Amino acid sequence: MSQQNRIPVSKLTLGLAAGFATITAVIAVVLLLSQQGLDNGHEKTTDMSSEPIKPVNHVTVEGEKGTVVTAKLTPESAQSEEKKAPAEQTPESAKPATVPEGETEAAETQTDSPKPVTEPVAQLDGATLYLRRNCVACHGADANTPIMPNYPKLAGQNKDYVVAQMKDIKSGARNNGQTAAMKPIMSMVSDAEMETIADWLASLSTSTTSGTPAPNGAALYQSKICFSCHGADAKTPVMPIYPKLAGQNKDYTVAQMKDIKSGARNNGLSGTMKGIVSTVTDAEMEAIASFLASLK
Repeated sequence: MSQQNRIPVSKLTLGLAAGFATITAVIAVVLLLSQQGLDNGHEKTTDMSSEPIKPVNHVTVEGEKGTVVTAKLTPESAQSEEKKAPAEQTPESAKPATVPEGETEAAETQTDSPKPVTEPVAQLDGATLYLRRNCVACHGADANTPIMPNYPKLAGQNKDYVVAQMKDIKSGARNNGQTAAMKPIMSMVSDAEMETIADWLASLSTSTTSGTPAPNGAALYQSKICFSCHGADAKTPVMPIYPKLAGQNKDYTVAQMKDIKSGARNNGLSGTMKGIVSTVTDAEMEAIASFLASLK
């Protein structure tokens, strides 16, 4: 090589160094730009992922012949669409067989359960009710012969008085003597039945009680003014709500006078009688009661 064509070593070295520096700079620029692009893409991705997904409220569908249908989608419409979904078709073999019209009535007649009898029950008379309500157990079949002498005779008694006493025993207004035993029985008797029983008892005749009456019984009945309410004959009270006393069991009459005097019996009009019996001694009660028992 000629002297003229030789390149000095120093110049060659400088050229290579400059070229290498240029290439390094280009590579650095490219890398820097690439890094910026990745950072920007990451930021966009982060921003998109942080935003909530908004539901699609409208859907547009292009149908045949250029028809465009726009529908608004809501949770309610989605549910309604589910409800509108066609039900599963039942196979023909699973459908119930059709009964001919002429045979329908016969089938219904065979399957119907027996209908209850709706015929009205005949109203029971007083004598039957007296037996069925077990009044006979204490007062006797004829209502004249109680099982105990301190139970009252009911035959021939005023209807209004008998009804009033049954109601008071049922309600508890009268609770003296043996009425506690009678209360459970009265709880099964309706007001209408009480009326029917009392009406039948009033139609019966009262029998007298055996025994010799006290000689002063009649006089005491007058002097103690018992007649002012119960009548001179002791069987025609001034009011139907007052009891007849003629023929009544002696022990029962004495027990009632004592209970009214003490206040153990205070139902009905017994308050009026309390002032009268307050002047009557036990011996006088015995005499009056024996006189009343002898009457018919």
